[in-house]
Amino acid sequence: MKKSTKIAHIHHKMRTVSLFGTGLFVAAVAVQAVLAGTAIWYMRLFQSSAAINAIGAFSVLALSGIVPPLAAFIIGDRSTRPRSRYEHFYNGTLFAFMAIWLNMFIALFIAPRVTGFIKPYITSDLSGIWPAIVALVITIVIGIEYGRKRHQKLLREFLPFQLAFAISLLTLIAGSAWELIRQLASPNPSVYGAMIVLPLILMVILVVISYYLSSERGILNKLTEACIAASVGLFAAMAASQVPYFGFGVSTEIIVPSAIGILVWLAFLYFYFYRRTDKLS
Repeated sequence: MKKSTKIAHIHHKMRTVSLFGTGLFVAAVAVQAVLAGTAIWYMRLFQSSAAINAIGAFSVLALSGIVPPLAAFIIGDRSTRPRSRYEHFYNGTLFAFMAIWLNMFIALFIAPRVTGFIKPYITSDLSGIWPAIVALVITIVIGIEYGRKRHQKLLREFLPFQLAFAISLLTLIAGSAWELIRQLASPNPSVYGAMIVLPLILMVILVVISYYLSSERGILNKLTEACIAASVGLFAAMAASQVPYFGFGVSTEIIVPSAIGILVWLAFLYFYFYRRTDKLS
């Protein structure tokens, strides 16, 4: 591949990740804002004394679910010496992805060993935001180290980022698989075991196919790019799962977000690997 063609290809990938990442973040914030506004309006309409508590809870939800990726985006942006007009947004998006997976990894696997019980990724309990703080500290350290590099690699080729990003996501997948096996082996399996079957299959399929399509050299580089592509679909499914599907049953609350995640992921693959997004503008 000629150097000019390779550079154009890299810039195209940066643009695609930036556009999809920004779109997902805006969609997630919009969903949370609508749900929060609707709940607070409903409580005030009926003069509920829980309105003030709800406002406080939603404020903490914002701290644990929205502020960490936003702060990580700023860290990625500030640590970048741009070679492309999209690289600031690209690195910011990847740092936001990493912060979310780190937050989930710490909340689900580290927090139980410290506190004795699992902390949800997004929590309305102020004491439960410490996994997000730890994730941000790790993100800041990686950002500082990346910013100190005189000749910066692409962020997706930077080893500390690759390890923090890929290990946290793959550990979540492995942890989900172990939990499913444990539930199936139990004489009294819970409903939770059945609820994680489809999300687990979704995570595995997205990572495996994205890995197969990656043209990067080296296992770790291919795995990192696969995790980036899979993250787009998984975050779309996570955002869609925040929408209440009243009256449609638990299965719908799993199937519909998974379908949305797959559609967004397929669209991302199409533009990332095959269609030049800069030709659309």
